[in-house]
Amino acid sequence: MPTGTIYKYNTNRKFSIIRPDQWKSGLIDVLFETQNFKCKLGDKVEYDQKFEKGKRYAENIKKIG
Repeated sequence: MPTGTIYKYNTNRKFSIIRPDQWKSGLIDVLFETQNFKCKLGDKVEYDQKFEKGKRYAENIKKIG
């Protein structure tokens, strides 16, 4: 499972952003639905990801550490 850090989290928006710990040639942030997961900025998480229309979406998010 890939890991990352909560980079942007806003309860007023539909999606928030996870910044992955590892990326190759270009950085692509991972989006997740804010209402499905409660967290704080800077939390370390692991997640499953799916690709849809050129974007990455996180599923099955779990806090680590």
